[in-house]
Amino acid sequence: MILTGRYRLLQPLDESRTAWRAMDELLHRDVTVRRVDPGALPAVRAATGLKHPSALTVHDILTENGESWIVTEPADGQTLATAGMLPEAQVAEIGLELLDVLTAAHALGIVHGGVEPGAVVRAGDGRFKLWGFGTARPYGAYTPPEPERIPASDLWGLAATLYTLAEGRMPFPTVDAIRYGQPLTPMRAPLLGSVLLPLLHPDPAARPDASALRAALRARIPAPRRTGGVRRVHPALLAAGAVLLAAVTVPVTVAVAGPDPAPGTPAAAERRTAPPAACELLTEEQVEYLVPGSREGSDYQEGACNWTPVSASARTPESLRFTLDLQVELSDDPEKKLAGERQNAGWAGESVSVPGLGDEAFLQELAHDAAGGSKSRSVLVSFRLSNTVTTFKLRSGGDGGEQMTAAALRGAHWVAEAMSHG
Repeated sequence: MILTGRYRLLQPLDESRTAWRAMDELLHRDVTVRRVDPGALPAVRAATGLKHPSALTVHDILTENGESWIVTEPADGQTLATAGMLPEAQVAEIGLELLDVLTAAHALGIVHGGVEPGAVVRAGDGRFKLWGFGTARPYGAYTPPEPERIPASDLWGLAATLYTLAEGRMPFPTVDAIRYGQPLTPMRAPLLGSVLLPLLHPDPAARPDASALRAALRARIPAPRRTGGVRRVHPALLAAGAVLLAAVTVPVTVAVAGPDPAPGTPAAAERRTAPPAACELLTEEQVEYLVPGSREGSDYQEGACNWTPVSASARTPESLRFTLDLQVELSDDPEKKLAGERQNAGWAGESVSVPGLGDEAFLQELAHDAAGGSKSRSVLVSFRLSNTVTTFKLRSGGDGGEQMTAAALRGAHWVAEAMSHG
């Protein structure tokens, strides 16, 4: 399909097919084309005057066959909604970037009106940028309590977004909690949370202004990192869902062999002649976020590593106390190896494909009923990358829930990234 004889739609970015990867055949450049409500076009046109490195650039606005579309710089469809829980300093850095673009918009009389994690997309240059001025609509726990949308509403949405990134959960459990200003108490990043909670006040007039927020966010970034400016969030962090983690133990399996990686494989994936050192595939910081208070990784056999917490925090729900293992093995055929692992996993339960992880990946979730009525759960993520195959397994003595799945995905992406550059 070609819009206005110029924009060739190539690949849908969502199930509703409202956003597409496309080619501008006049200027021979990649673009993203999004269908929007015709009533939003005046606001979109007004927002085209906003030029900022953290705002997704709008190239064109068009109407064809009764449908309205906006053409922007390329965005791959991934958003902060799938970024998972990030380190406090990194969340503060993201907050400064988004605050800068919102401040610039407000100076022009432009209110975004729908700031939430899904409105921050990864552009073609790897930066996360705000989009949806005039088109985005907040939902659920990201909907400010006031009926009108004003600059203070954007700051409320920004605070709710940053809270989610820092805590791995939305700030409000119910609509009533939003109405009465009763956010959940920050557990993972209490210092940053103390900065964000005042912005979630139900009365817009009681919220701090942009300058106060900027100073508070800067204070949460260590000085050496502030001198170099705001760092970009690494794309590998986008694949995991929201996660609230505590004491964790995790296993990972990696196999080596097979055909050359397909063109376009994310990051360099060189063929290996020996398995990597499993205990070095996660940094101390990553292990600390996955397994708070962990012992040093135990290299219990060749190509294997295990992390267990020294003790479980009393503040950590039992369902979020995980177990993590990492193992590496060699193989002659990674495609066959991965297919075999998926077939074996299929005997125990259904598996689903995981796009964007290595050259091919799948995930499997299993729940177990133990003696005495207790429950346990495990999440398995396996992927192949060049001539390696990795299986990442996360276990919990409790239910674990979505947080556990998100943790497994996040850890698997970290391992894939380390293997790509190691």
